[in-house]
Amino acid sequence: MLDRPAQGIPLTTTATAPLAQDVKVISLVGSAHVVSHFFQLALPPLFPILKDDLGISYTALGMLSTVFFLTSGIAQPAMGFLVDRIGARRVLITGISLLGLSFLLMGLLPTYPAFIVLSAIAGIGNSVFHPADYSILTSSVSESRLGRAYSVHTVGGNVGWTLAPIVMIAMATTIGWQYAMVTIGAAGLALAGFLTWQGSLLRDESDAHRGHDAKSEDGQPTSRFSFLFNVAILASFVFFVFLAMGQFGIQSFSVTALNTIYGVDLALAGSALTLYLAVSALGTIAGGFTADRVQDPGKIVAVTFIFAAAVFIAMGGLELPFWVMFGGFGLTGFAMGTAMPSRDLIVRRATPPGATGRVFGFVYSGLDVGGTVAPVVIGAFMDAGQPSWLFYAVAMMIVASAASVLVVRQRTGGAGR
Repeated sequence: MLDRPAQGIPLTTTATAPLAQDVKVISLVGSAHVVSHFFQLALPPLFPILKDDLGISYTALGMLSTVFFLTSGIAQPAMGFLVDRIGARRVLITGISLLGLSFLLMGLLPTYPAFIVLSAIAGIGNSVFHPADYSILTSSVSESRLGRAYSVHTVGGNVGWTLAPIVMIAMATTIGWQYAMVTIGAAGLALAGFLTWQGSLLRDESDAHRGHDAKSEDGQPTSRFSFLFNVAILASFVFFVFLAMGQFGIQSFSVTALNTIYGVDLALAGSALTLYLAVSALGTIAGGFTADRVQDPGKIVAVTFIFAAAVFIAMGGLELPFWVMFGGFGLTGFAMGTAMPSRDLIVRRATPPGATGRVFGFVYSGLDVGGTVAPVVIGAFMDAGQPSWLFYAVAMMIVASAASVLVVRQRTGGAGR
């Protein structure tokens, strides 16, 4: 049985479809999510190179991520309404095209002012993925396979994050960072063309609910903005803000921090981040099975986050050998990954039918708000010569995120399904 949202409105998903069709849909949406997360981390691994080539500080480089996520965070709620209005397929394909074009032009226009403008355009492209992806999955994938679809979607994002430092550093050291940017930009445009070709498979929630307004429990129409007064949805937004601050802090500057603290080369430092992201993907797979068996997604998130925060505090406060730090990245990655399917179930509980785009667009914009703040704050730590502060800051953000999810848990019924 499907979870019920906080206001008692049942969720709507598609009837059972052939397995092959569901696999195709999940693969298409998953590939888009891989690419979106790859682009999110395409620049940070190159920060030490760009610092020298462009002659700017780490704080200025962090500002590129700030512009990207600020623009994305502002645009994402609007994209949620657009998804519910005109359909997720068009919005998704347009977003991928903007991302690809922006990064291609970064390779052709290697100046800081151009990077600022193109980061803003790329942020608009990035804003479409959560409202569009979840709307398509909810309506295109069979109800009995929806949980696995969410899990694959999350893993796809982790795969993109995992590949980004490997691919970008490898290409930058072989063909140069400008050619690397042109290459990934062209790949993004190619994916947009492929999704256009396969678009008939991507049914979205606007198809199911176009012309039908969402209704409350007493059958009365509800405002398109009524979800903004739902405490569970608001607490979910706060949860995602702090989650993003922790995630993007470790993803954007852990390579630089390890390089500074231990003097290891960028490839070895990057391998620690790669381990974190790869193990996080494994944790997400395990977390999908855990979420199906433990009838309390809020508790899963809280417990795993507190464990990860404790490990990060130890990593920042103790003088650990590099191999122990390396293992710490694996432990925290698995813990954070385990929580991700439960994270999506928490939001899903509060979502009324026909409003997936709006709710996920608003709630997941918290990721962009957090991603806007974290790079500049932690970039300042790096410029101040305090790389170990990164780990304390990440721990504090994760604890705050765990506290927020407990509020969501209380408002959505705790262990009830």
